[in-house]
Amino acid sequence: MSSRSAAAVSNHEDVVWQLKEQAGSISVQTVMGILGSMSGDFAGFAGAAGQAFEVGNTQSLRAVVDRLKLAGVIKLQQGGQPRDRWKLRIA
Repeated sequence: MSSRSAAAVSNHEDVVWQLKEQAGSISVQTVMGILGSMSGDFAGFAGAAGQAFEVGNTQSLRAVVDRLKLAGVIKLQQGGQPRDRWKLRIA
């Protein structure tokens, strides 16, 4: 899946699910690029180091965010998290 394809998909959850399912075959940087190419909240994944943003919390995205946190490319922001959303920051 390319960034160009991801940007054209109307249901972002379909893309996120594919990223979760193919986690072992897609690099972390590619995942960040694909997420960052999507519109809305996902554009935050294309930010510079230190940029804060929020995304909706879904089961598929949880697996992807956990992988990105383990890789050290994003982290949860300090403080409380809104219901059904994550406050993230580019590491």
